[in-house]
Order: sequence, then structure tokens, then C-alpha cells
Amino acid sequence: MKTYVLTTFSENGFNLYGKRMINTFLKFWPKDVEIIVYTDVPIPLKNPRIHNLLISSIPEIAAFRERHKNNAEAKGLKQNQNWPKKTILEKYNYKYDAYRFCFQAMVLFPAAQYISSDAIMIWLDADVYTFKEITADYLNELLPENYDCSYLGRTKLHSECGWMAFRLPKCNYFLFNILENYNRGLCFFEKDGSVPPYIFDSYRKYHEKEGLLKFLNLAEDDISTGHVWFSSPLGQRMDHLKGNYKTQKYSKERFMKHGVSEEIYAKRIYKRKLKERKSL
Repeated sequence: MKTYVLTTFSENGFNLYGKRMINTFLKFWPKDVEIIVYTDVPIPLKNPRIHNLLISSIPEIAAFRERHKNNAEAKGLKQNQNWPKKTILEKYNYKYDAYRFCFQAMVLFPAAQYISSDAIMIWLDADVYTFKEITADYLNELLPENYDCSYLGRTKLHSECGWMAFRLPKCNYFLFNILENYNRGLCFFEKDGSVPPYIFDSYRKYHEKEGLLKFLNLAEDDISTGHVWFSSPLGQRMDHLKGNYKTQKYSKERFMKHGVSEEIYAKRIYKRKLKERKSL
């Protein structure tokens, strides 16, 4: 089955991290895997494995941003009555900035339509880079045949959506629902957040509950850190330079056994065991 990687970034993002992401993809990923890149303007990298599509080819994104360009709630700048009280404490809360972060959610279904065949589509954040060979066997472990989607789940936080793998066309309706959530403004009724990870989790939980799709959580132990990437097999061959790491050479958690120091990990293990004893 054909595999595609999907990502998107701005013109500035290309220079900061996107170029590295694509170059390491071309170097380390199997030669039969191709990458779909949505951008505002064409990128200067040319390769038969690169499909560079323009954001403007997705009218739903332009329509969403036009509708909400003057909407302070859509930008996480103003309290919405549907959200928990005092959500906007310091004049801005990124969890409710759907205007800025809508791109990830809104390119998924159009990309699946572009592929239009049986395939594996892997969303990979543009600030991820590969440092070790990606093999076909490794990819099969990340989305085994008996699963429809794999992701990085966290118990106390929303899923880490730097990686999402979808089996197509089985997941097409799931991806369509996410797009429609933004088209219809339903994201603003999500109490926990209107950015893609919260919308993904909302539909994931529903599809799991109804038995519509089978999801695999790649996070081996979500007590490790907020940077759950390194609690999964992904950290063996790729690094996710989240937040302030974007311009760094690597994430510090990459060289920690559990993604955090042994001391912190031991404390979290202790707290978990203590909680388990109390529940007996």
C-alpha cells in the first residue's frame, strides 16, 4: 500500500524548519514514500517525491479565515460563553486560537481526496526532522494492518498531533467530519479548546466508542512528559522540535531514557503506584 506524508508550513516556517524537515525526509524515508506539502507560495525544493500544493486550492480555509478575521473569540483573545470561566486570563489563550491553527485540521480531508486511493497518509508536523533511516517494517509497526489510525495520546492533556497516521479511504469520513467542524464553526463549542488536537480527540473518542474506527496510541507511557514523542517509537528515528526548540539542533528529551530525568520519572512512577494502592 502506498504511503504519503502530509505537512504544511508558512513561507517563514520553510526557512526555520520546513526545509530541514523535507530534506531529512528525502534522505531517510523509503524512496517509494512521497510527501504532500501545503504552502502559501511554492517552495524552492524540487523533487519527484514532493507534491507542493497551495493552501489557496482549499477554499474552505480561505472562507473560514475570512469569516473570522475580526473575531476575537476565534483568535483566543476574548472569552466565549461556551468555555470554562476565566479561560482567557492573560488576554490570549492558544488553545482557542482556531484562526491561527486551523490549517492542520483543514488540509487533512483535501489531502485524502488528492490521494484518492487506498493508502496510508501520515500527518507530520513541519518542525519534525528525521535522523535515522525509516524502513517499511518500522512504518508497519506504527500503523499495523489491524488498526485504522495511530496517534500520540496523553491522559492529562490533549493528544500530541505532531504525528497522525490514517488508513485511507477507511478514515475519509472521519477526516471530513474534522473539516466540517471548522466549516460550520462547531469548534467554538468545544469547551476544552478549538485548535486541532481537541477536535481530533473529540471525534476520535466518538469513533472509538461507536466502534467505527480502531485507533492505536503509540505513547508507551504518558506519565513521562508533556513531550510524549520520546515515550513512543517515533523518538527512535525522528525528533519533534516543539515550541522553543524549533531553531535548535535537537530536543533535550531525546537523550533522556524516558523523555525526562530519571529523578522526575521515578517520582511519577511512585505517584502512580501510590494511586493504584489507594484504589484497591
